[in-house]
Amino acid sequence: MLGDLWLLLAVLAYASYTTLLRIKPAISLMSFLAVTFALGGSTLIPPMLLEWYWVRLPQGSPQLTWAVGYVSIFPSILAFLFWNRGVELIGSNLGGLFINLVPVFASLLAIIFLGENFQWYHAGGMLLVLSGMLLFRKSAVPRSDQEKAPA
Repeated sequence: MLGDLWLLLAVLAYASYTTLLRIKPAISLMSFLAVTFALGGSTLIPPMLLEWYWVRLPQGSPQLTWAVGYVSIFPSILAFLFWNRGVELIGSNLGGLFINLVPVFASLLAIIFLGENFQWYHAGGMLLVLSGMLLFRKSAVPRSDQEKAPA
């Protein structure tokens, strides 16, 4: 239950972030990312200090170094850079639709890289997500364009 609440708050925060990208100040994407990361990182300092106090520092290893490096570059810097540019190009309404592809790609990557077996619920979930996206795109056509289209 508590995890569901945290997830709901995270989704609402990300939706707000995407919606507010429309009114992003007229600065370069890299400057905007730097400010975004500084603000986000500063909010993580108190929980980090609490974890270090209660759990202690993690033991260093080459695997930990690679993992931190990977997470720092790909899902952090590059993903936000591409997301911000994509929303800038297609708008927040259509951009917000693509967040629904996260579980689709997560499932596919788990199947490819982690050896997870493809199950019926993967196919069902992917079908539901893609169907919802297609329905949204179809309903997003302005009424005047629908009337002009041949039957």
